Amino acid sequence: PVQKSQSSLITRKKIERPETFQASSSEQVNTFQKPATFFEFRNSKNQVQSFEQAHKEAEELRNSQQVIGNIQRVPQEVQGLQNNQKQIQDFQRIQQETQGLQNAQKHIKILHHVQQEFQGLQNAQKQIQDVHRVQQEFQELQSRQPHIKDLQRAEGVQREHIPTPHH
Repeated sequence: PVQKSQSSLITRKKIERPETFQASSSEQVNTFQKPATFFEFRNSKNQVQSFEQAHKEAEELRNSQQVIGNIQRVPQEVQGLQNNQKQIQDFQRIQQETQGLQNAQKHIKILHHVQQEFQGLQNAQKQIQDVHRVQQEFQELQSRQPHIKDLQRAEGVQREHIPTPHH
């Protein structure tokens, strides 16, 4: 604060030192003393501090504000991490589902291949049955062949006894 002192009446202006300035009037002279420091630093308890103490306290306050700001950001960061964790879980679930679908696709291909083999075996079985039927028919024909020859001979004998008309 500026200190004010009163003096006697003078009629001239006087500057003795750079930190003092005197103004005069015909009635009274007021002298104003310029303080050695422009600011007076006080702490939170309103105690006067040196510049170094005030600077240190201000630095501590800035650090405290930074810590408070960091603490205030923690819930947002936690929320962000939870969102990231949910996305990771979603990706893992999708990856597992994809793996499951790929496995199912492999099983379907295997089943399709087995089905084709089964159809091929059914076709082969039909062919075997057809071959067996043909063999049975052939065997029946072979077993009838002597009988047919006997019939043909008997027929031939009968033809010899039956007179054929001559024209």
